[in-house]
Amino acid sequence: MSQKFLLLFSPSVILYTLYLAYEYFVVENVDVRGWWPVALIFLIFEYGIIAMVYLLIDKRSSSSLRYTLIFSLLLTVPFFLPFAIEWLYPVNWLMVNDGRAELTPIQKLVNSDYIVYIYIAALLMIHGYLRFLHRSQKL
Repeated sequence: MSQKFLLLFSPSVILYTLYLAYEYFVVENVDVRGWWPVALIFLIFEYGIIAMVYLLIDKRSSSSLRYTLIFSLLLTVPFFLPFAIEWLYPVNWLMVNDGRAELTPIQKLVNSDYIVYIYIAALLMIHGYLRFLHRSQKL
């Protein structure tokens, strides 16, 4: 495997594995006990595809390892964003689930099922655009 693939793939998979271990051992989340292997396999598959798409875009105009490292770190932002938002704007989930309170627009966005995929797609499009600019400047 190439260095860039491992650089893109490893941080997110390691972070998600640590998160699952935290949920399993510390929080003792009963939901995680049954599905953690499926979630981990799905994540490995998902981030493998993301790394391959990155490398496919990168193929025509190669980027440096520093650029790839920065991109890889940006891929880990969706892991930290919900915790940061929860810390800044705590949610009383009992009241929200009972219908006595509503999420703010920021909380709705961060807790959306699609935000991670939108964020990753935006990062890949930005990467493609930057590689296009880099390639066109060489011509």
